[in-house]
Amino acid sequence: MGHPALSAPPWASGVQIFHRAWVKNMLKVFKKCPTLNSPAHGSINCSHPHGEFSFGSRCMTTCDEGFVLNGTAVTECTAMSNWSTDIPHCLAKKCPTLNSPAHGSIFCSHPHGEFSFGSRCTTTCDEGFVLNGTSSTECTSMGKWSTDIPPCLVKKCPTLNSPAHGSINCSHPHGEFSFGSRCTTTCDEGFVLNGTADTECTAMSNWSTDIPQCLARRCPTLSSPSHGSLVCSNPHREYSFASVCTSTCAEGFVLNGTAITECTPQGRWNRDIPHCLAERCPILTPPSHGTLDCSHSHGEFSFGSRCTSTCEDGFLLTGMADTECTSAGTWSTEIPACQARQCPLLAKSPQHGRMNCSHLNSPFSYGSQCDFKCNKGFWLKGTSAMMCNTSGYWNQDPPICQPVQCKAIRAFSSDLSMNCSHPLGNFSFSSECVFSCKDGFTLNGTAVILCSATGIWSDSLPSCTGMSIGTAMLLYTGAGTGIAVGILLLIGLTMLIMKQLKKTGNMITSDVPTWGERENPAFEF
Repeated sequence: MGHPALSAPPWASGVQIFHRAWVKNMLKVFKKCPTLNSPAHGSINCSHPHGEFSFGSRCMTTCDEGFVLNGTAVTECTAMSNWSTDIPHCLAKKCPTLNSPAHGSIFCSHPHGEFSFGSRCTTTCDEGFVLNGTSSTECTSMGKWSTDIPPCLVKKCPTLNSPAHGSINCSHPHGEFSFGSRCTTTCDEGFVLNGTADTECTAMSNWSTDIPQCLARRCPTLSSPSHGSLVCSNPHREYSFASVCTSTCAEGFVLNGTAITECTPQGRWNRDIPHCLAERCPILTPPSHGTLDCSHSHGEFSFGSRCTSTCEDGFLLTGMADTECTSAGTWSTEIPACQARQCPLLAKSPQHGRMNCSHLNSPFSYGSQCDFKCNKGFWLKGTSAMMCNTSGYWNQDPPICQPVQCKAIRAFSSDLSMNCSHPLGNFSFSSECVFSCKDGFTLNGTAVILCSATGIWSDSLPSCTGMSIGTAMLLYTGAGTGIAVGILLLIGLTMLIMKQLKKTGNMITSDVPTWGERENPAFEF
């Protein structure tokens, strides 16, 4: 504007008339801008001084709760029939990245992006540990987690005390008398364990076995000599460590040796019972699956004779190997039996399989055989049969059941999205893959395929067809209808060629060998 004190030059009115005519013509040429749509998770608010989405229109973008703008909020329709800036995106607010607690793990769902608004995470603890807090937390619209990740605390077992005449030695990987603690009981000299030496604190907060007792070591039972007597003192229990026995003979018989014998810490008498000569004992026969070896100091099977039983390979004595003919004409102990050697018990069938056992002698002993089979959808890794040998060991480790493997798959097209779950391992039996297409594209095929028990996918890989509406809208400009139509025809031809290429390229592929090319299917990555 000119200064009020000055008069306008004579040509000023002509310039103003020309300017108004120019603006009017420009409004006719550049009248419209492309129609704007609200972004996902947001909205636009516009003012239109010269008509909807026309020159001078001004639009402001705002985002929903929990989302923030990624770009410029305000755009304006220019005289060139285009917007000054693109409509920005609304991105979900981010929360801090979460890490699994010690001895635990977290499982999260992310509807709007990893660790962002709406993400929900659940914490679980490893076996033997328990959550100390709330298991679930959620990323709020403020970009903060609703609760902290709780720690996993180790489970406790009752405190153990040493047994009488013994001691315990423990290791505590996670804290004193807690899950994983292992304790071993040992006895003082002259005492032996009555039970299992080792015990472990389980995930159920109890010990796998009770603390055993320490009992005085037993010595062989003694019998009075014929025409004599035997008197013993037993500070712990009969015929055990520290027991002292004294032999005496009746009139007419004399001791053949020292009268006093003592039970040592090794469970042996420090000397033999003396003889009062000489009484006969019954004839002995060897045990089944065994032999009998005897020595006769005063005649066959008479007072002083000693016999030792031994078993064939694969069998063990169930009692004392040695027996002695006493002065009373009886054997100090009965001939023991020969029992088949015991192999470690096979407590249960392999996971996802079955076990069937036959026992030639006693259960899980020498001669026992166990056969294994797998459930549908699994294959046996290892030999299908185990045998208990003469040494009391299984001839091999138990086999395991592995899930049947399907071919690995991947989506070659950028328009196709694939999300798979693998409960038993990557691309194996019961794996499930879900497919979806980008906006503007249509899924051509099955949306969900499953890995079957035979290692074959339930259907072939789908594809995506079509072109997004947004791509077509961007082709429209103010440069003229004829140019826009030409560009649309060119892009349409390109998309048709790409569609034909996708039909031939978007197939299930894998570097994993087929079932015929390997002895046993296994997980391959």
